[in-house]
Amino acid sequence: MTRREYPPFVSYLIATLMSVSLLAYQATIPFKLKELGGGLDAVGFLFTWTSAWYVAAGLGLGWVSQHAGPRRTMLATLVIAGVMAVLIPFTTALWQIYLVGTFFLMAICVFWAAMEHATTGLHAHLTLIESTAAFCVAFSLGNAIGQLTSSAIVGQTVKLPFFLAAIIIGCIWGLTWLTVSPQAGFHRSTPAD
Repeated sequence: MTRREYPPFVSYLIATLMSVSLLAYQATIPFKLKELGGGLDAVGFLFTWTSAWYVAAGLGLGWVSQHAGPRRTMLATLVIAGVMAVLIPFTTALWQIYLVGTFFLMAICVFWAAMEHATTGLHAHLTLIESTAAFCVAFSLGNAIGQLTSSAIVGQTVKLPFFLAAIIIGCIWGLTWLTVSPQAGFHRSTPAD
């Protein structure tokens, strides 16, 4: 049996790709809200609402990676996020966008927690500052690509950026499946933990 490894550079690639998909979603969602008759107040409420749930997911569900393992958690949350990204274009009411968007961002938050868990210790040759800087560059690059891509294609159709986000999430799922070891960061907690 071959053992899957999680090379540190793959973690930067995954961070970049996930930022592209996240920005494709975030940059396009105001246009979807407008399509359904929502105004700036609907956009503001959506980002406030989903941000609150994003934080709640981080605080309340971060432990899932410790119990299920980061690989399983990453794969499951990517499926959830991908399905939510595909569902957004088919929403017909504002409340549906709030619901689907909440699950999308909660899944992304738990994914990030599991990814951090999986990458712990992989960057032993880097200082904490160097590793953080590398992740910041990866996130920033992904944000720029996501913003540019979604801005360029949203003029054609509001649906396309969401499908693009789902396709990228599918690619991340494949990278995760291929590179993250089932044993990566896995720890079963005991009563002493």
